[in-house]
Amino acid sequence: MAQADAGYQQKLQEGQATVDDALALGWAWLSLRQKDKAEGWALQAHNLALGSAELRQSASCQQISRVAQLSYALWMAHKPGAVVADKGYAGFASAVAGLARRGDLDAGMSWQECRNWAAMLGTAETRATVQAEVADASGRPRPAVSLIVAWAYARKGWLDVWRAYLDERVKATTGDTKARWLLARAQAEAVRTPNYLALHGRPWLQQALATAESEECRIEALARLVMANADAERFDLAQTLLESVRSQFSSQNQAAQLAALQSRIDEARFRSMEERLKAEQHLAARRELSSGN
Repeated sequence: MAQADAGYQQKLQEGQATVDDALALGWAWLSLRQKDKAEGWALQAHNLALGSAELRQSASCQQISRVAQLSYALWMAHKPGAVVADKGYAGFASAVAGLARRGDLDAGMSWQECRNWAAMLGTAETRATVQAEVADASGRPRPAVSLIVAWAYARKGWLDVWRAYLDERVKATTGDTKARWLLARAQAEAVRTPNYLALHGRPWLQQALATAESEECRIEALARLVMANADAERFDLAQTLLESVRSQFSSQNQAAQLAALQSRIDEARFRSMEERLKAEQHLAARRELSSGN
């Protein structure tokens, strides 16, 4: 491994190393529990991907996610209770802010991706850079940005600060804009635990559904509330909620969106049943093996 590292160090000095090279070395050293060496290559991956204004301008969500995933894994590799120095990557924060401003930030990012990205915002300056883009020019919050920032505050134990900010935005707005700030407020409850639990934000999701005025916003709020129940394996409640409001949506476009939401509930139910069956089969196999001994 040391020989391979030296070879890539040479490539780095010659300007021939790539982001893929740096990430591969970082993951390899992390697998060997050599965190210092892994962190060194994680920094090189960041610099190779985002080290200049030109690179940050052309960076994609996929590339940024790959860099962030390694940094999050490094943070998780520290023993529980260990004092870990906060690290903020200015180039990363700038790239994320640029993606948000250009409308290129994927609104469908998973909570795991948003959590990973937040691991790169360990300083007040980097958090502020991304938080400045939490809403667009019209004042409409950007869901992915608000979730990234929520995770960043949660990692510091400062969720109350972020909640207070969101509460002020809710009070200062009306209609669809207010509803979307309520959805962001719900996210700030969902990150209370290491594994995102949307159901923690149910009161705010319910308020958002009641507040939304446009078709687009009402469907968005409904989907968030329905899937919060489905993701918590409360499938009957998710189905009941969907049926209770189905008559309120009658246009062809709305019908198609409700059908897509129904499919998401069905898929979540199937995944749950499949995982439960696998767990039962695994337990049965262990019992059979134990009885054979």
